[in-house]
Amino acid sequence: YLPDHRWGAFLRVEFWRFEADYSVRYRGPVHACPFAPVRMDRAFIGSLVLQCRIHESLYLQGRVDNLFDARYSEVYGYPEPGRTFLGGIRVML
Repeated sequence: YLPDHRWGAFLRVEFWRFEADYSVRYRGPVHACPFAPVRMDRAFIGSLVLQCRIHESLYLQGRVDNLFDARYSEVYGYPEPGRTFLGGIRVML
C-alpha cells in the first residue's frame, strides 16, 4: 500500500512583511488491493501559501492546494478535491 517512489521539496521565502511557502510532492504508483491488480496512478501535488504581516501578530493569508490540478487519490475509490483556494486572517497569540 506504499508508493513505489516518493519525494518532496519545500521552499520558503521571507521578505520584509511577506512570506511565501511552496511545496511539491511526488507519489509514484500504488498497489491498491492485495487481491487484484489495481493500481492508483502517480501524482504531483503542489501547494502555495502567501502571507502578509499586517501587524505584529496579525497576518493576511492565502493558500492554494493542488496547484497542478492533479486527479489523484490517497485512498482507493475516494478522490481528492481539485484545486482549492483558501484565504483568511491569522492571529498569533
